[in-house]
Amino acid sequence: MPLLGVVALLQVTVAPQITILGAKPDFMLLAVVAWSLLRGTGEGIIWGFVGGLCLSLFSGGPFALPALALIAVGFFSGLGHTNIYRSQIALPLVTTLVATLIYGSFSLFLSYITGHSVGATGRSPWLDTLLRVMLPSMVFNGLLIIPVYVAFRWLHHRTGHEELRW
Repeated sequence: MPLLGVVALLQVTVAPQITILGAKPDFMLLAVVAWSLLRGTGEGIIWGFVGGLCLSLFSGGPFALPALALIAVGFFSGLGHTNIYRSQIALPLVTTLVATLIYGSFSLFLSYITGHSVGATGRSPWLDTLLRVMLPSMVFNGLLIIPVYVAFRWLHHRTGHEELRW
C-alpha cells in the first residue's frame, strides 16, 4: 500500500503540471482501474478507499470524497477481472473511459450534496464540467492506461498473486 501514497503524491504534485487541452492525468484513478482489473472488486475497493484517503491527506479538497468516488471506480473496474477479454488492451481502455466518467460524475454529485462548488456558474455547470473537464480527462486517461496497465500487470505477476482457474 505504500505505492498508493507515492501515487497520491504524484497526483497532487506532478499531475497539475501536466495539462493537455485542459485535462490533467488522474494517476490514482489509473492505478485503481489497473489493479482492479488484475485483482478483482475486493482489492479494487480497498485500493480505491486507501488511495482516496491518501489523496484527501495530501490535497486541500473535502476529506474522504475522493475515497468514496474511487471505491465506486474500484468496484466497477473489478467487474472486468473475470472477463475473458482481460488480456486484450481494449478492456483496460474501455474500463478507463467509463471509470473516468463514473469518477467525475460521482465527485461532482458528492461535491454538490456537500455544498461545494460544482463547476462554472451559468446555465448548466454540470454540462459545462462534463464537456470541459471530464471528456478531455477521459481521452487523457485513456491514453495513459496502456503503460500504467502494463506496469501494474508486471507488478501483479511479481507479487505472486495466485488465481484459481477452472
